[in-house]
Amino acid sequence: MLKFLIPLAVLLTNSFHPLSAQQRVKRGKHYKAGDTVNAPLYGIKAIIPEGLSGDLVQEAQIFVLRPQEHADASFYIRATKERLGSIKERWTREFEFAPGIVLQPKMIALGTGSSISAEFTLSNRTEQRVYAKATCGPYGYCASAILIVHQKFYAPLQKKLDELAANIRFQEPSLEEYYGDILWKSYLGNKYIFTRAGYGETKKENNLWLCNGKFKTKLKRGLLIKDEVGDYRGTHKGTYSIAGQGKEGLLTLTFEKLPEVDLKLEMDNDEVFINGQRYFLIYNERCKE
Repeated sequence: MLKFLIPLAVLLTNSFHPLSAQQRVKRGKHYKAGDTVNAPLYGIKAIIPEGLSGDLVQEAQIFVLRPQEHADASFYIRATKERLGSIKERWTREFEFAPGIVLQPKMIALGTGSSISAEFTLSNRTEQRVYAKATCGPYGYCASAILIVHQKFYAPLQKKLDELAANIRFQEPSLEEYYGDILWKSYLGNKYIFTRAGYGETKKENNLWLCNGKFKTKLKRGLLIKDEVGDYRGTHKGTYSIAGQGKEGLLTLTFEKLPEVDLKLEMDNDEVFINGQRYFLIYNERCKE
């Protein structure tokens, strides 16, 4: 996720609406044994083995799984666009697998024609053992998984990582499937949508409150209504409708005293854009369903 990590650490990003057990990985969701983790953007699917559960670490784009019986052990999964030969070459020297995880090679053993396994040590934790396995599919993406565990629990959990790697399946990457579970009416309904004055700023510039088919705007700049805010500046009310599913949608604002406006909705890297401008959204606390 991987720069996909599952996060099966990098394989795998709240829910928009239920489609199936194989909808794409979501941040904020806890995955348990038997769950299918789907990363259609990278063409990777995996079933979490018995005894493991985990979450996507969005900031690091990596999926972290932990065994129920060994709290100090961790499995990390990451997806990359590369060839197996590139991974093999990188694994012959010290490298950073994820932020704060620097691996030093100990032993490399080739597996099948599409996978490789290796052992590493951690530069700052000599009592820990590290086992890694990478598998590549036919569409240019690979999934790498590593186990970090105290040496006395290494053997049984090494087998668990092999089981995890064996559960990874590759398919043709699909941008449509990746965004296909976004139902814009549900995703934006009853939300407070706003822009910020600048990077790192907390001051709001454009504000839009949606609630049960009605809206209220408070606009300062022409970022919501194209580049010409004109008569739309300030506070206005009206009704709204939302259409679309997938990467793009349409938000229509019908003002009480102004012409109707259509706003293009777009999702990019799990961020919402309205007419090309990044917007933030939270639940509208003023809205009572």
